[in-house]
Amino acid sequence: MDIIFIIFLLAALAVGIFASESDSFIFTTATILSTFVALDLLFSVPVWATIVANPIAIIMFVFAYVAVGSAYTAIWRWPEFIRENSEILQDRYASYLVKHQGHTKDDFMSSYDYRDFTASHNKSSLANWVLAWPLSLTWELSRKPAIWIWETAYEVLGNLFTRIGRRVTSNILKDK
Repeated sequence: MDIIFIIFLLAALAVGIFASESDSFIFTTATILSTFVALDLLFSVPVWATIVANPIAIIMFVFAYVAVGSAYTAIWRWPEFIRENSEILQDRYASYLVKHQGHTKDDFMSSYDYRDFTASHNKSSLANWVLAWPLSLTWELSRKPAIWIWETAYEVLGNLFTRIGRRVTSNILKDK
């Protein structure tokens, strides 16, 4: 493969991941479409010719793609969004209970105070997660192991340096 093509693919992947993580459906869509255009025009990858020549296969692919993206969003990304905002959610619920004593969680989840956590208020993010699931999943599966490796190495080295420091200090204090 040509090195320019590989660099382009890596750059497109990086921009695509950034776009998908920005939760902007328009930015993600523009990134994906411009990548297809660039592949077709700059590298002669017959993206549009393939789409036109195989409409049934493309329709089936789109259905499968949306189904997998919907499952990813429902199982992973949407619950993660709610968990990431748990402090805000808990604060709003506590404030709601002060204003509306005797109301239930269901009452809260039907109230205006819960609006920011409803699917109808987050349509753009939900659509983006369904559209960009391969990019988002790539980011999740690559960064979480990297973070774990970094944190583990940091802890192991920190413990090692602490033991070395204590041993050296112990030897210094023995001599005096």
